[in-house]
Amino acid sequence: MSTSLLYHAFGLKGVKYNSIEYKGGTTIFHAEVTSSLECCPVCHSWKTVRRKGSKKRILRMIPIGSRQTFLVLKIWRIRCEDCGCLRWPKLHFVKGKRRHTKRFARFAIDLLHWMTISGTAKVLSVGWDVIKDIHKEYLRRRYKAPPLKNLRYLGIDEFSIRKGHSYMSIFVDLESGRILHAV
Repeated sequence: MSTSLLYHAFGLKGVKYNSIEYKGGTTIFHAEVTSSLECCPVCHSWKTVRRKGSKKRILRMIPIGSRQTFLVLKIWRIRCEDCGCLRWPKLHFVKGKRRHTKRFARFAIDLLHWMTISGTAKVLSVGWDVIKDIHKEYLRRRYKAPPLKNLRYLGIDEFSIRKGHSYMSIFVDLESGRILHAV
């Protein structure tokens, strides 16, 4: 196993492979961030950056066969001597503080095209809520506010949701049939 496998199979750039461990049906890669990701996020300087402390992040990756796969990643905190900035480097393969890689999320979305949320969670050995959050993020990104630039004909309809006085209004592009907004 090598850094090349982490790059080509899992899309991890700027990560140096250290070792691999097998524990009861799981594969655990141990790695650390290389100096290529150590750039000041404020002034974008490479030369005056110093390491100040480290931490380990455990990230879930795409499974290898039926084995769960994790990455234990050592990350160095960065201090820029020019601007005085002290921050953790941004990892391009993880979104924010999530505990899984972007490729894991993409793999889960691919499985969701063929399976239910609970079925996908079972295959990936994660909780139902993790897959639900990944799916909600995907839907939010895919169906964000539609462009109204080329809208020519707008249709508005109001209908009752329940018996009584609960109503819903929808706004539809009459040419494409796409729902633009619902209130």
